[in-house]
Amino acid sequence: MRRATPVEQAPPAFHPENLLFLSFLGYIRARTGRFY
Repeated sequence: MRRATPVEQAPPAFHPENLLFLSFLGYIRARTGRFY
């Protein structure tokens, strides 16, 4: 699995898997309060 690219370097075609991955990271950060 590729590393997530910064938002400013995100490709025009934004895939649903990326949204799911970002929402998962947001969920983890909300639960732990840590920045991954």
